[in-house]
Amino acid sequence: MRILIVDDEQPLRNSLRYLLEAYGHQVVEALDIQDARSVLRARCRRIDVMLLDLFFQDAPDGLALLEELTADADAPPVIVTSGTSAVAHAVRALKLGARDYLTKPVDPDELRMRLAYIEQSIPSTHADTRIHSDADCIRFDKERVLVCRSPAMKALLRRVEHIVEQNFPVLIQGETGVGKGLLARLMHAFSPRAQAPFVAVNCSAIPPELAEAELFGHYKGSFTGASTTRIGLLQQANGGTLFLDEIGELTPALQSKLLTALEDGQIRPIGAHEPVDVDIRLLCATNRDLAQETRTGTFRADLYYRISTVALTIPPLRERVEDIRPLTEIIVNELRHSFNREYATLDPATLRALEHHDWPGNVRELRNVLVRSMVEMNGIDLHIDDADLHPDDNGAQEPQHPTRDVVTDTIDPDSAEILTLEEIERRYAQTVLNRLGGNKLATAKALGISRGTLRRKLEETH
Repeated sequence: MRILIVDDEQPLRNSLRYLLEAYGHQVVEALDIQDARSVLRARCRRIDVMLLDLFFQDAPDGLALLEELTADADAPPVIVTSGTSAVAHAVRALKLGARDYLTKPVDPDELRMRLAYIEQSIPSTHADTRIHSDADCIRFDKERVLVCRSPAMKALLRRVEHIVEQNFPVLIQGETGVGKGLLARLMHAFSPRAQAPFVAVNCSAIPPELAEAELFGHYKGSFTGASTTRIGLLQQANGGTLFLDEIGELTPALQSKLLTALEDGQIRPIGAHEPVDVDIRLLCATNRDLAQETRTGTFRADLYYRISTVALTIPPLRERVEDIRPLTEIIVNELRHSFNREYATLDPATLRALEHHDWPGNVRELRNVLVRSMVEMNGIDLHIDDADLHPDDNGAQEPQHPTRDVVTDTIDPDSAEILTLEEIERRYAQTVLNRLGGNKLATAKALGISRGTLRRKLEETH
């Protein structure tokens, strides 16, 4: 089970975590009531049981949270803990809906017995069966999480919510590393086909000479090297969802055969005498402009229209800054276990640096930065400054300190025009950028700001 510990005493949280993990449970911690509300509201982590302390140094207390949970049908069972054995507190907590009451220090055997009793009453189909577009993030397919705190991602999720139960093809567009595969898996997980196979195919990773056999299958002896009969990926996805990542990499011949299969609902494996019926939901992804490629003839227009009944575009990470912090927290939490660094924390300066970065590699780049920092960390804090975010930019021009003539280029001291400070900063940043040959990294360093801040200043209008 996944258990939320809500207690403001760090030593107690640590001891409970070790105990619960030894019993095979997963643990989420909250240090106060507000933190607990955030965990429950976000739905990033499905909570099966909550261990709730009644008394905190700052108001509100645990009873206040219990009162709120009485109106929430999806609230997890609550075991209340407290350092006092006063009967009045226990009775009040139970009347408010607490499942059980334990006094501190918690007896390990008693806790294990109470949790086992609660676990027996939790339905095996506990997970949500629909998308909550108002959630800050959605956990699905065991441990996968889609973060959607930003307005841009919430707008995208509202579209997904309306089409996820339909059967028509969807084209997922976006830059490399934004999470196109993750969105495809979410759509499958919340679709009527969720219990059927999800087959993901990276079209760019299949050698062209083997692609037809991989996708459509072949019979033994149908060509040199075909020593066995192989079921193709389309047939493996029968009844479920087929996800073709980087579909723009398919050859024209395969594009034609795929179009025929989609229109007929049948495939013909290599060497087969009769077609085979297939029933699939098709999801495709690309980081290329397929509409433009249909005009140049590099991608079949009829296939493009067939696979893009609905087109969804995932915004790049630089356009959803609000998602960076929760993404970082989720990734760091995963890495703590992988690297055995249970106490690794992020300092505020690091979070600011992450939020101000442009992230050309999007979520994939963010994960790589955090992995690298976890490997190199000393102590318990992850420290990431702006320089650490550009490890491969060794050839960037050295920052040059703008001289007074740059100011003269920016504004005319004799002009009668009165400019706002924002406009002066925008013009100054643009002038420095021009002086440094358009090198944004060198410009940001010269101005003493991050590239994200530079980008925002350049986008400001007067």
